[in-house]
Amino acid sequence: MTAEKKPGAVTRRDFIKGLAVGVVATAAVSAGVAAVSWPAAPPAPGVVTKTETVTKTTTAAAATTTVTAPAATTTVTTTAPAVTTTVTTTATAPAPPPAKVYEKDIVLTINGDSYTLHVKNNWTLMEVIKEKLGFWGVKNGCARGECGACTVLIEGKPVNSCMILAVEAEGKKIETLEGIFTDVKLHPIQEAFIKYDALQCGFCTPGMIMSTKALLDKNPSPTREQVKEALAGNLCRCGAYPKIIEAVLSLKK
Repeated sequence: MTAEKKPGAVTRRDFIKGLAVGVVATAAVSAGVAAVSWPAAPPAPGVVTKTETVTKTTTAAAATTTVTAPAATTTVTTTAPAVTTTVTTTATAPAPPPAKVYEKDIVLTINGDSYTLHVKNNWTLMEVIKEKLGFWGVKNGCARGECGACTVLIEGKPVNSCMILAVEAEGKKIETLEGIFTDVKLHPIQEAFIKYDALQCGFCTPGMIMSTKALLDKNPSPTREQVKEALAGNLCRCGAYPKIIEAVLSLKK
């Protein structure tokens, strides 16, 4: 049996329906401000990007709905959430130009001889000595100063020639393996390395010999620890270290 609805009366269904309108309105406002973002495209190569973000927050006014019944007045208030607007401005500027490569004529003094060369300012000493002048005793092992295969002597000190520019070596005395022996006689260090079998593949041997020469020129009677320290920058992948140390110690005076 269905009850009759009196004129002007508010049923429970009407009251609930009015509440639902406020809830739906709030949900709609919330859904409308949901942020959707896409990953920013990477800047083009050679472009410097500056991003500035400005955030503005506004709050919607409260909305009031009044439902009147004969016995009472019911007021339902719904407030829309704050709306935040973010504006991002991106400015781009061209990247600075790359460093310019210069060329010049230099004179290198290698093993007592002078060589005039036209070089670029970013060429390493190893490149020039090995590739341009053909001193094959200088080995290209790592090209980053870790293995010591390209060791030469500059003013008597062992230097990784891959870590110094050719233009920096101008005016300095440079020695390579080719400068310490002749076609008819080996250097005593070379003879000791052969006698004590202080090599296997031989790739690291020129650098080892040059570091040994620098040590013995400065200290003719080194201890075992001093030999190890002097050769610490020269790597032997074959593991011939015991024989190498034995050969160097045999040259003590």
